[in-house]
Amino acid sequence: MTALSHKQRVVITIGGAFIALMFLFPPFKYYGRHGAAGYGFIFDSLTRFRLDLSTPSIVTESNGEVYIDTVRLFVQCAFVGMLTAGIVFLMGKRD
Repeated sequence: MTALSHKQRVVITIGGAFIALMFLFPPFKYYGRHGAAGYGFIFDSLTRFRLDLSTPSIVTESNGEVYIDTVRLFVQCAFVGMLTAGIVFLMGKRD
C-alpha cells in the first residue's frame, strides 16, 4: 500500500467538502405529500420554521410539516463518496 499523492488528497478534500455542504444544505420533503420541499440551510431552516421537539419534524406556518429527506441525502452522499473513491483509485493506477 502506498501513501496518497498530493492530487489524491486534494480530490478527497474536495469530495469531503461537497459532502459537508450537502449536510449543511439538506433536501427537505413535505410530510404526507409526494414531492420535495427544496433545499435549505439547516440552521436557517430551523430558525425560520417552528421546531416540533416531539417528532423529528419542522412545522411551517403555511405548508404543513417539513422533514429532512434522509433517503435522498444518503443517496447524494453515497454517490459523491463513490465518485471520489473512483477518482482517487484511478489516479493511483496512473502513478
